[in-house]
Amino acid sequence: MNDILIDSVRNPIIRDGDFVTGNSEQQHIDCIVEAPKGLLRQFPISGFGIKRFLKGSKDKLRQFERELKIELKSDVFSNPEVNIKNIDNLEIKV
Repeated sequence: MNDILIDSVRNPIIRDGDFVTGNSEQQHIDCIVEAPKGLLRQFPISGFGIKRFLKGSKDKLRQFERELKIELKSDVFSNPEVNIKNIDNLEIKV
């Protein structure tokens, strides 16, 4: 998927006075994972909100994985693979 690219602080990348476009799949996933539900007014049920899991117990890893797969599927990723060993080591393949 191609879109306007953003930098690490979520500002659009501008080069020679124009927006830079390119493959935006990874940044799209990052935004879904970080955004809590209700943040995007146009799409109030979109978003995963990873911060609510960061202080949770290891028992919540299954719930984390399940909810993340559901959220990615509800967006544009039809068959995401979520591999998680712990909350600090997350790998998503789409």
